Amino acid sequence: MPIIDGKALAQRLEQETKQQIEALKIAPTLAILQVGDDSASDIYIRNKMKAAERIGAKAVLEKVSADTPDQELLEILKKWNENPLVNGILVQLPLKGEHNTDALIASIDPLKDVDAFHPENAKRLAEKNPIIISPVHEACLRLLNETPVKLAGAIAVLITNTDTFANPLSQLLQTAGCIVTINRPDELDSFKLKESDIVIIAIGRAQFLHPSLTSEKAIIIDVGINKEQGKTVGDADTQAFLDADHWITPVPGGVGPVTVALALNNLAKLTKTQNAL
Repeated sequence: MPIIDGKALAQRLEQETKQQIEALKIAPTLAILQVGDDSASDIYIRNKMKAAERIGAKAVLEKVSADTPDQELLEILKKWNENPLVNGILVQLPLKGEHNTDALIASIDPLKDVDAFHPENAKRLAEKNPIIISPVHEACLRLLNETPVKLAGAIAVLITNTDTFANPLSQLLQTAGCIVTINRPDELDSFKLKESDIVIIAIGRAQFLHPSLTSEKAIIIDVGINKEQGKTVGDADTQAFLDADHWITPVPGGVGPVTVALALNNLAKLTKTQNAL
C-alpha cells in the first residue's frame, strides 16, 4: 500500500539537523509558549521537546493559563527576544482564550521565528528569498518529493479554511512549477479535483475527503488532525484512499513528525544566522 512514511522522513531530517548542530558547536535553545490547555498541543509540544533532545538542542516550555492578558504574553516574548541564549521562539497554536494571535506572532524577532509566521518572514517567502520556510508548508513539499509525482506542471488543489495556510503553500508549489487552485471545503471545484495530481487538505473535518471526489491518480497530503471515537484521524479517509491505490500521508505518522523535524531544522538555521557562522 502506497503510504508516504512521514516518520522515516522525519528521522532522516533529524539526523541532518543533528549534524548541522554538531558543526555549529552551539547547543541551540528553543523557547515554546503555550497558552491554555489543549490535548493536541500537549502532544506536539512533547514531541518537539523529545526531538530537540535527540538532536542536541534544548527546549524550554512556558505554559500559562488561557486568561493570561496579551500584555503578559508580549512580555514573555520580549524577554526571549532579548535573551541571546534563546535561539528560537515558537508560539504553540491554537491559543486558548481571547488573544490577538497576529500581534503576538508579529512581536517575535523574525530571526528567532521558528514557525516562519512573522510578516517579515512571509514577505521574504513572497520575494522568493526566505531564510526559513514554515515547517508545515515545507513538510508538504518534502512529503511530495517522497512520491513519484513531478511537481513541474502538476495540478495541485488545496482544500483549506484559511488564506494564512493556503497562500504560503500556494507560493511554494507555484515556485516548484505546480498549477494551484485553492478550495474552501463547502465550495469544492469538482472539475479541478477530478483533474488533480495533488490534493492537500487542512480543514479540521474528520475523514471529509473521499476518493470519489478526486482523480484516480491524486496524491493526498493530509494535514488534518481530528479525534473520532477516541482515535486520531485526518481530514481524508485514509483506508478508502489506500484501497483505491492512492499515495497518501497517514494520520498520525505523516505530516506531523516531518513538521516537528523541520521546526528544529529551522532552529539550527536561525542559530547559524544569529551567530554569523
